[in-house]
Amino acid sequence: MMDMRSLITLLRETASSEFLDSFWFVYLFGSARGGLRADSDVDLIFVYECGREEMARRFRLNACRRAWDAYGVQLDITLLNKEEEEDIGFVARERAVLILGSSEPLTR
Repeated sequence: MMDMRSLITLLRETASSEFLDSFWFVYLFGSARGGLRADSDVDLIFVYECGREEMARRFRLNACRRAWDAYGVQLDITLLNKEEEEDIGFVARERAVLILGSSEPLTR
């Protein structure tokens, strides 16, 4: 089973291999906030710079593939650009926890 440190390392390595060169953040939400469990997927939200949809999709695909191959864990990664997230306030509403990012987190 993957622990939180392993998840963050996997996401950091994926981001590095994808050469993410713009604003982005990864937040953990849902039941995984209380700890990673073997019987559950891991819910994440990837917030990215507007206009960088292809980068975000590539990150999601590769992170999901790597987590499954390495740990047999399914990641469920929701993609939202910064404007979408600001409009709906998903991070705050879901009490999502920042686990990795390119710079300062979103604030409300």
